[in-house]
Amino acid sequence: MPMLEPLELSLSLSDVRLEVPLRGVPAWVRSQGFGWVALNAAAPGFRPRELDGSARRDLAGTLSRAEVRVSGVDLWIPPQHFVEAGQVDRAVGAVAAAIELLGDLLRLRVTAGSPVVSLVLPERPAEGVVESLSAAAETSGVLVVDHAPNAPTETRWGADPATLLMGGSDPAAAVSRRGARVLSARLSDANAMGRCEVGSGRLDVLEYAMAVSTAGMRGPVVLDLRGLTEVRRGIERAQRAWGDATRLPRV
Repeated sequence: MPMLEPLELSLSLSDVRLEVPLRGVPAWVRSQGFGWVALNAAAPGFRPRELDGSARRDLAGTLSRAEVRVSGVDLWIPPQHFVEAGQVDRAVGAVAAAIELLGDLLRLRVTAGSPVVSLVLPERPAEGVVESLSAAAETSGVLVVDHAPNAPTETRWGADPATLLMGGSDPAAAVSRRGARVLSARLSDANAMGRCEVGSGRLDVLEYAMAVSTAGMRGPVVLDLRGLTEVRRGIERAQRAWGDATRLPRV
């Protein structure tokens, strides 16, 4: 029987509290069984404004030595900041800085072929926001991907199962509908209380894995641990559930 295409996991550092020095983060990621990482652009030490050229080269070096590559950067700015007059310039500037950082890491050859800046845009951003972000991304060779569940159909879209489940949608069906527009996929889960460990909520991991594989998305699937208190247990459960799903033959 044909098997699912192999889909590696990347570990998102969003909402992950680490007790290791910044220089030790890549090695820690590798020790958890990941060859990919999604950086958190809002975290101390990884904020683009804190990383000058030398610091970026140093980061690339530590990533290379740990044999960890960057799948992308998370920047979960509140969506309304892309609308409100007093916030929109700052929000767009923060995304542009994240794009620049990721573009530098791309040139330093420690990223995926098309690294992703993951964010959530509002239904109606302020005039010029989408165009400004698209232009910056195109210049840097980076993809800006909107993880809003109801983003326009032509949007470069990212799937976050937990958000979709909490909104009453089927993640596998949502991915299948978007098809080739799915440029990023996260691995997360939700139950009646909110976000939970993968495998303990309502996500059908096998169906979701099949939908992502069929959509032809390039790059790893990003394990999203936001909302979880037990990081190590969340990682182990997700790795086990994902491994079981992607080892099974297609029906």
